[in-house]
This record gives sequence, C-alpha cells and structure tokens, in this order.
Amino acid sequence: MKILQSNNNLALTYKDQNYSYSDLLDQSAAFSEILRPFAPEKVMIYAENRPQWLFAFFGAWLQQAIVVPADVMATAAELSYMINDCRPDVIFCSQTKRETVDKALQSLSDSPRVLVFEDLSDLTQDRKQLNLEIPDLQKTALIIYTSGTTGSQKGVMLSFENLIANITAVSRDIPIFTSTETVMILLPLHHIFPLLGSLIAPLMVGGKTAMSPSLNTEDILRTLQQNQVTIIIGVPRLYAVIRKGIMDKINASGIARSLFLLASRLNSRKFSKTIFKSVHEKFGGHVKYMVCGGAPLDPDVARDYKTLGFEMLEGYGMTEAAPMISFTRPGNWKIGAAGQIMPGVEAKIKDGERNLIPFLVTVKFLTNY
Repeated sequence: MKILQSNNNLALTYKDQNYSYSDLLDQSAAFSEILRPFAPEKVMIYAENRPQWLFAFFGAWLQQAIVVPADVMATAAELSYMINDCRPDVIFCSQTKRETVDKALQSLSDSPRVLVFEDLSDLTQDRKQLNLEIPDLQKTALIIYTSGTTGSQKGVMLSFENLIANITAVSRDIPIFTSTETVMILLPLHHIFPLLGSLIAPLMVGGKTAMSPSLNTEDILRTLQQNQVTIIIGVPRLYAVIRKGIMDKINASGIARSLFLLASRLNSRKFSKTIFKSVHEKFGGHVKYMVCGGAPLDPDVARDYKTLGFEMLEGYGMTEAAPMISFTRPGNWKIGAAGQIMPGVEAKIKDGERNLIPFLVTVKFLTNY
C-alpha cells in the first residue's frame, strides 16, 4: 500500500523552506541509504520538530524499520530506559540533544549507532524516490512510549493497519483531512495524537503541512499567517494560553466586551466571524477546525472560542488505539463532550464504567482506501 507518492505538490513548509512530495521522498530516500548499512530493525528519533525529523521518520519506513519517536524533553535517565527497553539499532538526534544521548548510553552495555542531523547534509544528489509503499500492513510501524496513568513508561506497538484505520476514519468516513487542507505541525511528534493528526494523516491523503519552528506565540502566528493553515492540532493547554491573550485584549475595550457579549447571545458563527474578523486574521484567516485532544477542554475556554466564531473538534483516545476512539463531527460540536464513537470502533459500558474497546477494521476494507 502506498503511503506517499512523488509529485510536485507542496508537502511541507518550514520557515522559508518548501518541500514538495518529491523533495520529501528524495530526502527520505537519502536518509534510508544512510540506514541501509546498519540493516536496522528499530530506529529512534530524539530531536525537536524539524524537516530532518520527517526525513528520518520516512527514511526508516523505507528501510522497513520500526520508528521509535522519543520525547524531546526526556532526561538522560528516561532516554536510557527507553533505549534499553526497545534496543534501537540507530538513534537520530539533533546536535543540541547529542550530550543527553551520550549520557543515556553510558550505563548501557549495547550502544546503537548515533547519527546527528547537523552532520547529515547534501544527501539527495542523483537520488530519486517514487513512492513509499508498505507491503505488509500488519507489520509494526511505531513504538510509542507513554506513561499513561501508571507512572512507568511502556512502549506501545502500533501496526500500519492501526494507523490506517484511524486515517481512513477521519479522511473518508469523516472527511476532515483531505488533499485541500493545510495542517500545522506544532506539538512534539513523539505523541501519537500529533504524529498521526499533523503529519501522517495529512501527507497520506495528499494535503499540506506547515511546521511551526517552536511553540512561541510569534512562531505559531507567523506559521498560521504565511501558510493559510486550515486545521490546527492542539491540546487544551495550548488553546487556553492563546485564548487568554485574545480575551485580555477584548476585556481591555468596552466596545469589544459588548460585542463579545452580543455574539455569545446570538450564537451565530457567521456573525462572530464578521465581528471578530481581526482575530481570525491573526490566525491566518483560513482556519476551519481546531482539533483538540489529550485532555478535557475547559468548557469556558470552549465557549469563548465558539463565541469568537471558531469550530472546535474534540476527541478522546489512547495511544493503544492509535489514538482515536471518539471524535466530534463537523457541525455537531457539543461543548463538554468528546464527540461520537469513531467508525471501526466498538464501545461497551461494563459494570457501570465506560470502557471503550477499539478494534481494527478488516484488511480488505483497508486496502480499498
């Protein structure tokens, strides 16, 4: 099954750099060739969000290797635990993270090969990659480390079938991700929620991604304004921080406060988008959906975004479900709820508790994607 296919359409924007799908695949092929001599079974990536993160990620898949995205904020002890647990053959890291990697490896008997992004440049000359194809969808694609509620980190193994089931649900059954959308890459990619939602899903359906250089407000707004972003993937804390900045300005003006109160009573998205046009322009003027997951969104925060004319699509999931279990359908946003059960997921209430049990759709269904 083809995950990516070479063409001249824009795939990724980062600062002033633009990468077409052909560029992305060619760069990934170069990283794949770097990995080839090591015949890796597992490849860990320990770095900040940057284009090389993507090249290493897809390059590992081109080598049929399992990718292990590591938390960029992990300490040397935490990283050492993950390395000892999953035993990667190669670790990609940035120069700023090299010291932490070295410290993590000091207590281990087996040392993987460490490749620093800054030492890898000009790798794509005379190298062309037509597509990224996965022959076996049941093969493990990722190992995602998560502590969940138990404290100790555990590596969750996700197959390509797991990932594609989610992508199918939010691109074909619920058409959020399409080839016409631009999704912002903002959150750290070691979490399955932003990894799938802001990277794998939009690129697999032929859409565009715009990577923010950091979580600083200036970088976020600049990325939104320069790339006509239509979908933001975020967590409640991010939306709460942004909302505070907006509301502080509104509350500082008597006229703005009055208009906000009027908009909240009218409950008309069209009216709100007109009245608060300047707010929408701050977000680039093209945002259709703010996708929120990872934790419950404060209802007051949600109501303020709704009053401003934005549509928030909330969901619930877990890493083991790759990750989505429920999701809000466009036009059916209910504040305080995490949406409806996803296609291909069965929910059961057992012993009075809402125990959600995900299951995969059949391979026959997936290959018809």
